[in-house]
Amino acid sequence: MARAPTRPSAPAGKGKVSRADGVVGADLGSGARVRPFRPADLQRLRELRHQADRLHARLLPSFFRAPRDRSQPALERDAASEILVVDGPDGVAGYVQVRIVDTPAHPAMTPARRAHVETLVVDEALRRRGLGTRLMRAAGRWAAGRGAIELLLTVWSENAEADGFYRALRYRAVAQVLRKNVEEADAP
Repeated sequence: MARAPTRPSAPAGKGKVSRADGVVGADLGSGARVRPFRPADLQRLRELRHQADRLHARLLPSFFRAPRDRSQPALERDAASEILVVDGPDGVAGYVQVRIVDTPAHPAMTPARRAHVETLVVDEALRRRGLGTRLMRAAGRWAAGRGAIELLLTVWSENAEADGFYRALRYRAVAQVLRKNVEEADAP
């Protein structure tokens, strides 16, 4: 789904909602806490994003490569988005980046507000401990506080572990992206 170019307005009847939306300091057990991103987290989020980039490059090298420069994941945060981190006993263990997307005005589309999970990364050494689930639940609470009716995300077909994770959280496919090499375009 394409991002809406406009900033969303406050959900009707909801009033102004704080950025944290009840997430700040939420003790989620096992010493892990979910909270909004702080500028001091930037280097750690870059390290985590590099782990995701390496994984994607290994799974789909025709689409991805791991950048040598670790200085720039796109960490966009504005009125329509949030970055939430999960703190473990040794610091930031993962993060989720989520954005509100309003359906573009089109007569064939049902108007709705949704949230798109743009990035979810949990440190590879800390996976399978419930941290990703905690981040996704916090992203859902943040989105609901802004009037979103559902969360959407993209999982690459080769990423079976992520696909299994999201399906265990009851996410279901709504579309597929198909590809074919142009050299094969005339082949049946």
